[in-house]
Parts: sequence; C-alpha cells; structure tokens
Amino acid sequence: MSRFRFAESQLQLTCIAAQHTGREVRRQLSRMPSSLNETYVRSLGGHISNPIHRRYLRIMLLWLSFATRPLTLRELSEAIVVEDEDTDLDEQCRIRDPNVLLQLSQGLVELDKSTGLVSLGHSSVKTCLTSAYIQNTEAADFALSESESHKIIMRTCVTYLRFRPFKIDPKNAFDTLSARYPLLSYAALNWPLHITGTDTATLEGIRRLISTQHMPRGGAYAFWILYVSRNVPLGVILRTSPLYYAASFGFTKLVAALLADDHGLDLERPGGRVGSTALQVACFRRQRGVVKLLVEASANSFSPDGSGVEGGFSALFWAKNNGWDDIVELMIEHGIANEHKFRDRSHGVHAVDLAKKVQAVSLQDTHVCMRDGKSLVCTKEE
Repeated sequence: MSRFRFAESQLQLTCIAAQHTGREVRRQLSRMPSSLNETYVRSLGGHISNPIHRRYLRIMLLWLSFATRPLTLRELSEAIVVEDEDTDLDEQCRIRDPNVLLQLSQGLVELDKSTGLVSLGHSSVKTCLTSAYIQNTEAADFALSESESHKIIMRTCVTYLRFRPFKIDPKNAFDTLSARYPLLSYAALNWPLHITGTDTATLEGIRRLISTQHMPRGGAYAFWILYVSRNVPLGVILRTSPLYYAASFGFTKLVAALLADDHGLDLERPGGRVGSTALQVACFRRQRGVVKLLVEASANSFSPDGSGVEGGFSALFWAKNNGWDDIVELMIEHGIANEHKFRDRSHGVHAVDLAKKVQAVSLQDTHVCMRDGKSLVCTKEE
C-alpha cells in the first residue's frame, strides 16, 4: 500500500505544480481526492480523451482483473486487439510497441521486469473498478462486472482459437505457432475457466468452438484438444465426444455447461483409446468435481470400460480405488435409482495392481495446464 500512497502523492503534487497562481494552488488543494477510489477515478476520468486509448485501457484492466493467471505484456497486447469477427491477426492489427500500454495505464498497471509479467499495481484497483462507487463517476465507462468480464475473456479466447492457422497439420508446430501468436497458450488452456454459467451467450460461445469438430480434420476443436493433450491421434479425437475431453481434462464448468446444453447428449458414449465413458475417464483422472456432476446427471457408474482387462473397469471401481467413499455412496444411490445394472467386480488381484500402475503413470505426466482456477496436470488421454 505504501508505494500506492507514494504514487497518489506524486500525482497530486504534479497537479499542484501545474497551477500558475497561489489562488489556483489553493483551489487545487481543496479538490484533492480524499481516497484511493477517488484518485483512481480522477486518473481514469480526465487524462485519457482518445476513445481508442480508453478502450485499450479498459480491456487491459479487465484482463488483468479477471485472467486466471498473470499475463506477459505480449499476451496482454494481443488480447486487447482481438475483435469478434477476426479470423487472424497480422502486423497491421497488432500494437507496434506493447510498452505503450504501460504509458496508457495511468500508473494503475505495473511490469515486473524480472519476470516479464504485467499486473494491476494493487488489488484496490480491481476493487474500485468493480465497485458501485465508480458507476456514478466520470470514469463510469471503466466499471467492470465480474460475470460480463469473464464472458468477454472467454469470447476472445474462443475467437482466437478459431483463427485460420490453428488446425491440425504436420507443419503446425505448436512452439512456432505460440511464438507467432502469444495468446495461444492462454486461450487454449484457460478459456473453459472463464465459463460463469449456462446462459445463452455462454452456450453460444462454447458451441462456436465445439461445432468446428465437424469441419475437415476436426477444425479448431481438434486443434484445441491436441494442444491440451499433445498426443491424441486425430481419429480418436474425431470419434470422441467433447464431454469426454472436458471430463478428462477436469474442466468442471465446461462439463456443467455441456450438460445444461443437452441436445441428445449421450452420457454413455465411449471415447478415447480404450472406449471409456466421460464418467469413467473422469474417475480414472481423479477429476472429483466432474465425477459428482456426471453421477448426478445419471451417468452409469456400474458399466465397464472397453479396456478388455478382466471384463473392463467401471467408474465405481475407480472411485473405490481413489478412496472416494462419499462418491461411491452417491454412485450406488443414483445407479439404483436410475435402474442401472449393478456391477462391482474385483477384476482379479493382478488386474487391480495393473490398473493402479497405469493410473499412477498417467497422473505423473508433466504437461501442465489450468483447470477451474488451479494449476493442475493435464495427463495423457486414456
């Protein structure tokens, strides 16, 4: 807080120094802001008259307030220029010098030169931007709503992932694309984390990406799956439902949205390499939040997967193996209520040991992503 008090004082001294008479100085002193909120509003309200610059600053503050992880200056400068109808970005669309964003920030944003990460100068900036106070001030156009901000970020990420160059192609090296498109990693790994509900706009945003699976070679959807998992054959992606991958990656909010957007959704559709259902792979991946949603949606906890090992492993088996006693109870309760055929086999001592080893190896995969607000491991697809 001390550095912000210093910045606040510096801004006030600058205003005083700009006055030309003693009377003007006294008037300026009488108008000095009495709080940080008032200082922020003065800074935002009166010093940026260019509408484009105001828009850039607003979007920048929005992203820094609600992004799920810290952003680099290149990521941020890319995010603020994306428009809904864009199909690509070239140098004519991008900001020539990203450092100009720091100049526009009015001291509300800072760059950590040691890490290259940009952040709000203080948490009180976000508090002001999301407060009722700012809505009735000269800086009202900078007011932020949490739910609307997440929708804007999600829509930007989905638009970005639908760019023409993002398709499964032997020439499409992820490292090369990420260097050319700085926001790619954030968009691919974090867009589902910005889902805030199941309203029409949110569901339409999700459909915009998922619907591309019907394009040649799976379109942007297949590219997204491959970017997150890195090792799934295209044929497997094309025959596997989005619900399966959302469950496997642990994108709980996306699973909830897909369940709410049920247009003949088949909870028992097998997918992945061994023919697992969404519930089975979620249990295997230990995605507990997803499992609870699927069980409550009446997914079958007793059916075997397609592994062929001792007749296959059920979601119930994996839940027991994970030590989820409460989930096991929930599975049995819902399974019986939905008249699923109860199947609870031991699978043999050798098969159980083998299954545990396979799960342990899978959970040690090193590819890291963000899921529902936490940094977790995106394991190899089953």
